[in-house]
Amino acid sequence: MRLVPALFAACLTASACLPAEDTGEADTSPAEAADTDTDTDTDGSSLSYVDDVYLPFLKENCGECHVEDSYVHPPITADASHLVGVPAGRDGMAYVTPGSLETSFLWFKVNDRQDEIVDDGTRMPPPPEVPLPDPALAAIEAWIEDGAAP
Repeated sequence: MRLVPALFAACLTASACLPAEDTGEADTSPAEAADTDTDTDTDGSSLSYVDDVYLPFLKENCGECHVEDSYVHPPITADASHLVGVPAGRDGMAYVTPGSLETSFLWFKVNDRQDEIVDDGTRMPPPPEVPLPDPALAAIEAWIEDGAAP
């Protein structure tokens, strides 16, 4: 698990940000406190596309335009198979390449770096919408780097 999302998750709970009561037990770091997922995917990733990326960030910010059976590609749904390993039509780059930000088209688009790989286009979500917040970018980054598990 990446440290930044773990620390962010730890600070979302009041008990992780407050001093611990002296119970006589060993202290727990914020990263350990945030790591409540004892159930990891078969590839060792503890991040879930649906729980950590789609529901908290992509559904609200992308789901209105990127729907199935639309001219806007790819569809952004609760099914990561529309993204992972699917060619984006840009020099063989996939929308999401497990473990590789630099070959994941989605990563370039949400970071307003699409001009590095295509001649035109705009960041996602497009202006005048606001860019994805830092926690969303951190979750997407960690999910891709950790293997883009469904």
